[in-house]
Amino acid sequence: MPAHTAASHGNAAALDVLARTGAPLDAPNEDGATPAHLAAAKGHAAALEALPRAGAPLDASADAGIALVHLAAGCGHAAALEALARAGAPLDALTDLGIAPVHMAAHGGHVAALEALARGGAQLGAATRGGVTPAHCAAQGGHSAVLEALASAGAPLAQPDVDGNTPAHSAAECGDPAALEALARAGTPLGTPNKRGITPAHVAAANGHAAALEALARAGAPVDAAVDAPDANGDTPAHAAAAGGHQAALEALARAGAALGASNSKGITLAHRAAATGHAAVLEALAR
Repeated sequence: MPAHTAASHGNAAALDVLARTGAPLDAPNEDGATPAHLAAAKGHAAALEALPRAGAPLDASADAGIALVHLAAGCGHAAALEALARAGAPLDALTDLGIAPVHMAAHGGHVAALEALARGGAQLGAATRGGVTPAHCAAQGGHSAVLEALASAGAPLAQPDVDGNTPAHSAAECGDPAALEALARAGTPLGTPNKRGITPAHVAAANGHAAALEALARAGAPVDAAVDAPDANGDTPAHAAAAGGHQAALEALARAGAALGASNSKGITLAHRAAATGHAAVLEALAR
């Protein structure tokens, strides 16, 4: 379809010609995408400006409620977002799961796109149905520059999701020390437990992220806190590392002052955890 081809290549002049000849500029292709969808995904601001001049709407949504602004934000196209904003497209549009363009930009690590959304009035603290904020998205991807941009804009960096997980939990799961350091520089608490009593240190230890544990320790986060939950038996991050066979994580915890001889509330030691999961190397390291 000529309009799709022109939009995909950002050829605004061709779109103007097609409009004058009466060619449809908002018809979907076999995949359900309109020319505007293709222009937004490719970041062609001039094409996005040409389409509404010809009467093509910019408010069409694809499957699951994904709008043009989601496509542009997810691909990091700041100029396209600015063009959509000038055309009156809602920058806080939500997908069926409550995902906003700011989530897409943060998840992709696109600072310029996030800043364009902020200039257009988008809410940088928007939460999905699960309570996930742009800070969670940035932390999960290890995007420290996005976290710094969010901090500079005053966006919440410690807001928990519905399970009590904070962006620090997301950064710990990702294992990126730079993301944790960015949160720490912004004054974000790094030791807050979630609803199950699990701290970011537990998450980092369970995933074997030694560098993340070192970053947490440098920031003053507790690295030997017991899980405060009825069904967790008071396991420490070291228990989690031992159960996963993560020797480097255990060594990082020891350097940070965590007690490797600790028992949980049922008397279970790190050696018990390592033995139960068959991690011989960890057992040998603990015995030394």
